[in-house]
Amino acid sequence: LGWQEFAQKTGSALIIDGVLKLKGKNELQDIWSVKEESEVQSTCYAPIDPQRNFEINSTAIAKKINDKGFFGVIFDYKDDGNYSAFYISKGDKNALVMYERVYENRVVGRRFTELKLPSKRNAEFDFSIKSNFDDIQFFCNDMMVMEIRHQHPQFTGFGFIVIGQQEVDFDNVEFIQ
Repeated sequence: LGWQEFAQKTGSALIIDGVLKLKGKNELQDIWSVKEESEVQSTCYAPIDPQRNFEINSTAIAKKINDKGFFGVIFDYKDDGNYSAFYISKGDKNALVMYERVYENRVVGRRFTELKLPSKRNAEFDFSIKSNFDDIQFFCNDMMVMEIRHQHPQFTGFGFIVIGQQEVDFDNVEFIQ
């Protein structure tokens, strides 16, 4: 699929025993204020047609959910300045989920919701992104977490991201059309 990794000097992206391990070492002072030197990502161009309905499934295991970083899935990815993403971080009592849409290097959409944490250590998340006509649905552990309406993906780029102090294993990627 032509996966490509991007990691600053304070992070790493490694494939060990078929599992993608992303690790960021620098903690963020403000959880949603991104420092480029703490970003690690791996992206590919998926074998799907974004103009038709599709589903992307994957699994993430976070070593420790904390408020010093966040992780997630990137989709509708054209390049670093044009993409959408779902991120997860520690909220007050639960996980905080954020949807973000970036167009021409500007955030043009952002929504938040909460998700019950499966655990704080070695937390497993089964992600699913479903595109159905103009709606995008984000599922985590078989529960719909968020629905974004009137946004149709344009690009096949997909990947994983870690920002800040976070270590996450990503596995079992599946593309369905």
